[in-house]
Amino acid sequence: MALLDPLMLIIHSFIEVDPFRIYAIFLMVAIFSIQRLSWIKKNLIFIIPIIIVNALFSWYIEVTYITLYLIVLNLIIFIIFLSKAIFEVYKEDIINIFYFVICVYEISVIMKYILFITDVKTGVIFFYLTSAFEILIGIYFILYNEKNSPKIKLNMSAQKN
Repeated sequence: MALLDPLMLIIHSFIEVDPFRIYAIFLMVAIFSIQRLSWIKKNLIFIIPIIIVNALFSWYIEVTYITLYLIVLNLIIFIIFLSKAIFEVYKEDIINIFYFVICVYEISVIMKYILFITDVKTGVIFFYLTSAFEILIGIYFILYNEKNSPKIKLNMSAQKN
């Protein structure tokens, strides 16, 4: 996802296409890229047609509806990371700050698009504010990833007794 914005700018400079369309295509790829490699290999026969259908859908969908589609795709990513965070808390009694930050990031993206659709004046201002916030989150991700992110150890096993 860190490469998405620069990649969109490069593609947009060569092809006069709405950046949201490119974003929708790459978001679907991002959804599959955050899955386990074994799962991807096992389901590759289904993943490739889904990506192709997504690309065609994103290319031909009416521009006014592409933002709604982006909300759905980001919501799927949010749910995937939230489920991973909840699973880690349940299994390891650890809160991984990486999952917390990525969930906050996805919430900000979803809110950005919702406000952009509903209220043009406030939505545009919020769009720029959340973009600045997302740059700060991007700086966090330069320093930390899922493996080396700070973790908060919980003592939930002692409370269960």
